[in-house]
Amino acid sequence: MIVKMNNLLFNTFIIGGIGFFSGWMGILAGIILSFFIKGRNRRLKGTVFGLIGGLMLAIVCFDIIPEAIEASNIYISSFGIVIGLLVSVLLEGKLDFSHIPSNSIDSNAFLKSGIFMAIAIGIHHLPIGFALGSLLSVHPIKGVHLAIAMILHGIPEGLALGMFFNNSKMGLYSLILISILTSLPMGIGAILGGIISEVSPSIISLSLAFSGGMILYIILSETIPNAREIWRGRLSTIGIVIGIIIGTLIISFYAK
Repeated sequence: MIVKMNNLLFNTFIIGGIGFFSGWMGILAGIILSFFIKGRNRRLKGTVFGLIGGLMLAIVCFDIIPEAIEASNIYISSFGIVIGLLVSVLLEGKLDFSHIPSNSIDSNAFLKSGIFMAIAIGIHHLPIGFALGSLLSVHPIKGVHLAIAMILHGIPEGLALGMFFNNSKMGLYSLILISILTSLPMGIGAILGGIISEVSPSIISLSLAFSGGMILYIILSETIPNAREIWRGRLSTIGIVIGIIIGTLIISFYAK
């Protein structure tokens, strides 16, 4: 009995570790990538922000929301999106930086966007962790494939976080801490998924749709407008379209 309990605890620890590192490696890779763009000219920065907006838009519209609908139905998913939207509006009111002197408004606007994105990504990671933990406990090989897919999935998310927080003058160590905090929910979800092996589809759907609604709000209110504000030329719009194409290709890769 003691041996079985020890084996169960060890397996649970391994599943949780795989879940956490699957989220963290992708996020960290994206954040590191953002440092190569930091300080570049406005044309490149505007194009990259457009690219990030397109990538995240593709991930939400072609991956997160369809997965939420598939887990339950369109009504629960729509309700989750609306709740995510309302929470985003309320949070934006709490993160109002309008009282800050004008020379620092831009950096604090990026900080606000980064906080929104970090919260949404953390929430999004929890149901993904459930799915990953359940799959690892039943079909380990398929679970590893999903873990690799999640690393790829996290790169554009980390890039978005890195770009927002870099422009808000946040340091490297703070960014590493944020990457860890946003990845912890995937590790926790993987542990719970490995133990329970079956989670309510409605809860998963609601969580995915909620995070999707929050990310949509960030993209449409902050990311894409910022891209156009930084560079008003055609390249920022071209970046959005290319981002959608790349995001769709990434989704098609790990959906196989």
